[in-house]
Amino acid sequence: MADERYGAEDPGRYSSSWYGIASFARRPVVRPGEDWEADAVILGVPYDQGAGFRPGTRFGPQAIREASGRVGPPRDGRGYWNVATGERILEDFNMVDAGDVEAVGLAHSLTFLRLQNALRDIMGRGAVPVILGGDHSITAPAFAEVGEGGPGSPLFRNLIDRGLIEEGGQLDLVHLDAHMDYHYGRNGQLHGHGSPIRRISEQSWAGQIVSLGIRGLRVSEEDFDEAEKRGNVVIPCAQIHDRGVQSTLERIPSLGATYLTIDIDVLDPSVAPGTGTPEVDGLLHRQLVQLLRGIADRSEIVCVDLVEVNPLFDPADLTAMMAAQIVVETLGMMFSGLRK
Repeated sequence: MADERYGAEDPGRYSSSWYGIASFARRPVVRPGEDWEADAVILGVPYDQGAGFRPGTRFGPQAIREASGRVGPPRDGRGYWNVATGERILEDFNMVDAGDVEAVGLAHSLTFLRLQNALRDIMGRGAVPVILGGDHSITAPAFAEVGEGGPGSPLFRNLIDRGLIEEGGQLDLVHLDAHMDYHYGRNGQLHGHGSPIRRISEQSWAGQIVSLGIRGLRVSEEDFDEAEKRGNVVIPCAQIHDRGVQSTLERIPSLGATYLTIDIDVLDPSVAPGTGTPEVDGLLHRQLVQLLRGIADRSEIVCVDLVEVNPLFDPADLTAMMAAQIVVETLGMMFSGLRK
């Protein structure tokens, strides 16, 4: 209806990025116990007591949500059109935001238990969990729940019935990060953000582990050797720069059901400064997207986390906006094949 005072016509409901509840990409908010269905579910874990250097990633999930208002939802209801590839992604795609795990200060075991309970509920509904961290220590308990409880879930059953993964198979891990995260422990603590990949390697349902983007002067030679001794594929960032993304992808083994963990510090701090432990000479966005596309083509991704966004060190929110876009792009790659 036109407003005679101003000559404007109300175009109907449209959510701009600067008002209202900050759900991811302006998607509906759901609560535990409610009746809902979705293809993917956003779950925040505002926890940073595993951080060994600069804290602040507890504010990551909300920062990513606020930044995500710029990428969705699309106004035309037809998903997103990718001008780089000429393809439309996430058309007829249903995603909801389940809010945050209520992290408990100084009690990582309780926080991790609440995370696992939330994942069990999400996967029990047949949806793909998308976890926003939080520091990287949350990945080990998340992987444990997906690997132990996931095979009995409707999500896994769908993939098994379609012959995409094997019944009773292990859960593979692809790890994009500047750091190995393979320390046995620090100061007697086994659940810091420098140890999740080592904790995962100890789990009986852990299959192949691929770590990409590793760099910096603090990489432990002993950790590197331990990872390779187990059979992990570890590809330093310098090799990705020197040999190219395609050569890197050719070194990745065939994968089955896969947990994908993205530490935002895999990117160069020039494009993602908001993280607690930045390392120079990281990946650029284009390289990361090319790697993610190759990984999605070579595996069946059943859970994603994106961790270590620390808005305290990025007043321009570039990192949070980058993280939000990466989540949407990754989902577009996954769901182009996952639900055909």
